Amino acid sequence: LIILCFILSLSKVNSQNATYINPGIKLGYAFGDNGGFVFGLEVSIVEHSGGDFVYGFVLSFDHINDAVIFHAGFEATGAWLIGIEVGPSFMLKNGEKSYGFGITPYAGFILMPYMNISWFSNKQSFFQFGSYIKIPVQLGGKRFSLAGLKSFYSEIF
Repeated sequence: LIILCFILSLSKVNSQNATYINPGIKLGYAFGDNGGFVFGLEVSIVEHSGGDFVYGFVLSFDHINDAVIFHAGFEATGAWLIGIEVGPSFMLKNGEKSYGFGITPYAGFILMPYMNISWFSNKQSFFQFGSYIKIPVQLGGKRFSLAGLKSFYSEIF
C-alpha cells in the first residue's frame, strides 16, 4: 500500500511552476563490439509550467573506452517521472570524428535509470543501460514544496 501511494503521488511532487538546472553524473554499460563501462557528466535546464510535464535542454559528455561523445538534446518528462530525450551527438574516437543521433528513455527523480541507443555516421552504434544521479537546483519560480502530496494523501486517507 505504501509503495502504491508513493507511485500514485509522483505527479504531485512534480507539480511546481519553476525552472531547474540539474547537474549530474552518468554510470552505465554499453553493449556491443566497442562496448564497455560508461562514465559521463550531464547538465539539463528544465522548465515546469504546471500540469504534469517538464521539458528542457540537455548537454552531456560520455566516455566509453577510447570514445568521447558530446551530446545535446531536448527532453520531456511526464506525470509519472518517465521521460525521453533525443538529439544529435558528436564522437571523437582514435582521432576520427563522427556525427550521430541518440534516443534516451529514462525514469525517476535524482536516481534515474536509463537506456540509450545512439547511431553514428561511421556505422558504429551504442546500446547502453545505466543510471543518472542528478541533483535539481531551482533557478526561479515558485519554491519547491510537498504541499501537493499532503492534499493528495488527505484525499486517500
